Amino acid sequence: MSDDKEEGPRKKIVGVSDLLVYLLILGISAWSIFPIIKNPTTSYFYGGDDALIAWILNQTIQKIPDNLGNIFNANIFFPFKNTLAYGVMLIPSAFLAYIPVKLTGSHFLAYNFSIVISQFLTVTVLFLWFKELTKSRFASLIGTLTFALSQIRMFFVVHAHFFIMQWFLTSSFMIWRYTQ
Repeated sequence: MSDDKEEGPRKKIVGVSDLLVYLLILGISAWSIFPIIKNPTTSYFYGGDDALIAWILNQTIQKIPDNLGNIFNANIFFPFKNTLAYGVMLIPSAFLAYIPVKLTGSHFLAYNFSIVISQFLTVTVLFLWFKELTKSRFASLIGTLTFALSQIRMFFVVHAHFFIMQWFLTSSFMIWRYTQ
């Protein structure tokens, strides 16, 4: 029996052999950010902007759930208000990192958890999208790894507000699927 066999009116998106390819992609993605996975509560990936991004994520986490009205307000840029608006893509990541940060008490984890989740969600969306576009596991594998591990993307790990692109990719994929 083929993994691509019709099931009622809808076709399966991922079969068993697709799952094996996907697990390979997840393993390679984990390897690409291994320093973060190895020490998620005690260190950053490269240094530099990652400390600022971690601070922004933690500022947002501190405002959950009682102070969401000030979510864009940063106290280090006084007297200017709402200066965190450029980090709007970090808000969903802060919500995802809220529980792990509260459980561990590690402020490093906000940044590192966001990077790990971003890498895994990005490759997931890319794999599903490329699988639908190409109908080929091998092409999906190559396309996903080429994009996810590209030099331009991996260069921006430290700039999490650029690296965290699963929200954009997911919405684009959903719009594309809707039009199909």
